[in-house]
Amino acid sequence: MKVHLLAIFICVALAQACNVPNDAAVRFLNAHTLSPTTSGGACTANTVGIFRGSLDLSGNTRYVLQFDVESTYQAIVTTVPPDTVAGQSRNEFIGKRIIFTYSSTPSLPFMPEQLDMYWVVQPNSSTGSWLQLNMLAPLARQMLLDQVQVGQSVELLVQFQVFGELASGQKTNTNKVSYPIRVFKSGFTTCRTPGDVRAPTGPCGDFGGQDGSFVGCCKDITPTPAGCPT
Repeated sequence: MKVHLLAIFICVALAQACNVPNDAAVRFLNAHTLSPTTSGGACTANTVGIFRGSLDLSGNTRYVLQFDVESTYQAIVTTVPPDTVAGQSRNEFIGKRIIFTYSSTPSLPFMPEQLDMYWVVQPNSSTGSWLQLNMLAPLARQMLLDQVQVGQSVELLVQFQVFGELASGQKTNTNKVSYPIRVFKSGFTTCRTPGDVRAPTGPCGDFGGQDGSFVGCCKDITPTPAGCPT
């Protein structure tokens, strides 16, 4: 089931890549960045996967990814002829909360953060299921804004896991995902030319800063990107 979950907001050494162990029936697989343009109010994921990222806090304070998801729970249908008395929805996974944990080099005093959610994954699904996440929960985002100064950087390690239950009531959870992000501040502040605005070069038409996307003003780019005033 396709579900948007934007604005909710690894294990491995910091220098290593995204770690997604397949130790659960409902599991996250590859991570993908999102296109900078939208169509019909939604943006699409890039085909090529990504295993680590970077974020310039002077441009944006969100880091958004889309994760492929699969469920190996089988669709079980109970039939008492001629009626179906229990459909395959019994093995739907219903995610109810997501827990983020963070660590960094240099070390910062992050706290675990739990956020409520409602997210359904159909049983026996291997294609077409995904989840979009902002990897920086509110307290972690504020910690980085307060502690990372212009010209500095930290190697951030993000872990998250979704907890919930099957529609039949059995408690369960997804695998745990680990993803490293280099976080820094370039020092960009604002656009000073009258009529100019910050360039929407980031994911889904957001400001730049994620994974090397341009941080600056519309008049600094040729050709002018989509979303800039003409």
